[in-house]
Amino acid sequence: MSSDRKFSVFMEGSPLDPLSPSCCKSALRNGQVLQVLTADNTLSSAGEFNMQGCTERLRTQGIQVSCTEYTEALRQAVMDPEVRRYLFCSSRAFSMAIAVLCYVTMWVNLYTSLRLVSTATHWSLSVLVSVSAALLTAALVLLLDWSGARMNTNTDVRLASVNERLLRHNLLLGITELLERGRPRVQLWFVYFDLAMCRQTLTSRLERWKSSKQSQLRERLDQLCVVIDNPLSQSEEGRAGPLAGEDVPLLSSLSTGGGAERKRLTFSQVVRLVPDGTPQEMADQLLLIHSGAYVRLLACGLLPRVSSSLHGGAPCVCQFIEASVLDSPCCWRHAWQ
Repeated sequence: MSSDRKFSVFMEGSPLDPLSPSCCKSALRNGQVLQVLTADNTLSSAGEFNMQGCTERLRTQGIQVSCTEYTEALRQAVMDPEVRRYLFCSSRAFSMAIAVLCYVTMWVNLYTSLRLVSTATHWSLSVLVSVSAALLTAALVLLLDWSGARMNTNTDVRLASVNERLLRHNLLLGITELLERGRPRVQLWFVYFDLAMCRQTLTSRLERWKSSKQSQLRERLDQLCVVIDNPLSQSEEGRAGPLAGEDVPLLSSLSTGGGAERKRLTFSQVVRLVPDGTPQEMADQLLLIHSGAYVRLLACGLLPRVSSSLHGGAPCVCQFIEASVLDSPCCWRHAWQ
């Protein structure tokens, strides 16, 4: 995702024709779910989304979007096998399996350890171990759920390229997972949201921050970054040699054995998701990278609570960004390869 890409999607709409499908669009409200697509997702097979049927249903609701506008970007962002495997490993089915395995492991270890040093009866010791293992497992599950509520670079930020194409139609796309009849499935949520007012509000907020708390603002926005591992070219590897210091492994020049090819060297690069720019450009970038996270948390009912929504939704997108980044920032620093 290039940092110098600009939004061109916040445009004034043309007058509505009472007989055109655009009248349906005027009746839509911000935060309204228009379509939900579901597909299977297992390690052995991955289902496909019915994109053509979804596009036709969106047109009947007044959203004049073509399937070719976002299908290729969506395929690269979500339908990649590595992303599907990640979604499976972070699904509820996989989490339940890990929770059961964790409970059994802790129960056996606690019971074996306490049996050696305790003189309690078998029944009382079993109850104590069962309660302790259950509490520790519950704490682990809650910790995983809490960490999953943050913005996920593997899914939410990947959808930024798709949402960049859909925003001109006032559409936001997010992805969730669910467990249905013991089978892990993924869902694509299409939500209507006109971000024009959110863009203005967020721009004004950033202008005030840049004039009064610029260093604090930059510190919080710098936490929105990804670490990308880039391979070195042949010429760069030759120049790196003994001068690269800690960036080059000490045994990088040794082969793994026989005629095996030497492992390629890589260097880590920190990329800001919100680079320096005007308040309007920074607001556009924040709205773009948080659109997928907003839809996911909206679908799961995990959005932060607000007293009242400014522009529809509960809360609206600008309030979500203010609450999660500007007011109480979290460190969302991830590594991408």
